[in-house]
This record gives sequence, structure tokens and C-alpha cells, in this order.
Amino acid sequence: MDTQALALALPLIGWASHTALLTHRLATAHRDPLTGLRTRAGWTVLAERVIRRHRDAVVLLLDLDHVDRTTDG
Repeated sequence: MDTQALALALPLIGWASHTALLTHRLATAHRDPLTGLRTRAGWTVLAERVIRRHRDAVVLLLDLDHVDRTTDG
């Protein structure tokens, strides 16, 4: 492979691998890597999907670990 072709191919290869990594991270961000359970983001996405499909639905999300993420502390 000549130098010019390599210079053109390397950024494309880098972009493709970076895109694959980001896609994987986005796909796994909705699940906890240790337990496999849905994260807050995963439950939120699911709740939004239910609300879009069923306009009269009521969705209640409870945070059971007593951590207040709206303040510093």
C-alpha cells in the first residue's frame, strides 16, 4: 500500500473504530455492567417509549437507593 493511500485510510479506520466504540458504549449505558439490570437511563428510555405508545399510560419510577442526585451530597 502506498503512503498516500495509507494516509487516506488511517483516518477512516480511526473514525470507524471510534464510531463502533461509541455505539457500544451507548448500547450498554442502559444496563449496569455488573448486574445487567437497567440503569436510571435505561428505565427512563423504557418509560418514555411506553408513554409514546400508550398516551393514557401512567409510569412511576422509584429510586430505592436513597441517593439524591439533584443536589451536591
